[in-house]
Amino acid sequence: MATQAKRIESRPIDTNYSGRPMNNITKGLPKHVESICPDPDCGRMITAHMFEEHGKVYMEKTCPEHGYFKDLYWSDVELYLKAEKWEFGDGKGVMNPNTQYKSCPVDCGICDNHLSHTALGNIDLTNRCNLSCPICFASANSTGRVYEPSKEEVINMLNLYRAEQPVYGRMIQYSGGEPTLHPEFFEIIAETKAMGFSHIQIASNGLKFADPEFTYRAAEAGLHTIYLQFDGVDDEVYIKTRGRPLVEIKEKVIEAVRKSGMKIVYVPTIVNGINDHQVGPILEHALANIDVLSGISYQPVSLVGRISTEEREKLRYTLPDLARGIEEQTGITSKEEWYPLSFVTPISKIISALRGEETVNIACHPHCSLGTYLFIEHETNRPVPITRFVDVDGMFLELEKLAAKTKA
Repeated sequence: MATQAKRIESRPIDTNYSGRPMNNITKGLPKHVESICPDPDCGRMITAHMFEEHGKVYMEKTCPEHGYFKDLYWSDVELYLKAEKWEFGDGKGVMNPNTQYKSCPVDCGICDNHLSHTALGNIDLTNRCNLSCPICFASANSTGRVYEPSKEEVINMLNLYRAEQPVYGRMIQYSGGEPTLHPEFFEIIAETKAMGFSHIQIASNGLKFADPEFTYRAAEAGLHTIYLQFDGVDDEVYIKTRGRPLVEIKEKVIEAVRKSGMKIVYVPTIVNGINDHQVGPILEHALANIDVLSGISYQPVSLVGRISTEEREKLRYTLPDLARGIEEQTGITSKEEWYPLSFVTPISKIISALRGEETVNIACHPHCSLGTYLFIEHETNRPVPITRFVDVDGMFLELEKLAAKTKA
């Protein structure tokens, strides 16, 4: 398929809150972007070439020391270009950055060169874990040391997050390792609630939440949502991804959370050839438990470190693969009904314009995510994508115009 020539959005050059110029995103294909050498001992900044080949999007780059690399970026060029279409511009960063920009991405953090604020703060409570997952990107059990901030240290982090301007921190996720192993877990949740955070969630494998008493205590302390590891609906998958059978435990977690009044978001890590055939059954399982499920966050496996080209190509699973898999395995959605997370930016803009102050704005890169929403018919429980009865394209374009007009 032919793709449009590259172009740069004609938005006026602007600066962030620290006075640094904001670079416009380059759209279309082919194009050149900044990248890094994928060798784990290098990290050198290099230029990458992005292009279409056989209906897919690839990235190629050459490091002077480690040579040539080519990798699949997105497996569907039409979805790639559609995602770029629904990018509504960057944010302006933060007014009180804690670090100074030196060299991106070497100096990570929300520095004075940043263009977004924190939408969901994430704090690791520990690097200890009660599983040894073969696909764990955190390597929680192989660091050789224990990282586990005290309750006081966590509160200091929360205070720093709450002080972020112009949008103060209001939503927090605790992760790890397995955060439920922290000896002051309940106390930390209670302190977070007392500080006024509007949403508190935890990324967990769920082992502790299979205990109804533990789950009840977590809900009483102020926890809202379990971001639950959920790789499939049969134990053959869990043995490969997590090293042991877990289906029975996951079902106990769902029942315990249901009784507690909290909510669950399924978080499947999808690996091509291992559990890509489960994306449909996972959705169907969620629909069967819609009273306690608020969403699914499918996460294609992150392939990092030294890995052969053959192995990387075999395991690679991109976001268009997910959209295609859901359609083929369930028939509920088609790829036309998937949009990038940045698509919702106009909602934040209109709220900010009406309030006269900035609110949480998820101005992330259009290729970092894809999503869709399902409406459940009350009488039949039939899931229907909202794009079937709402002109979402027209609605969000109009919201963008109204936000600009209201702000002016």
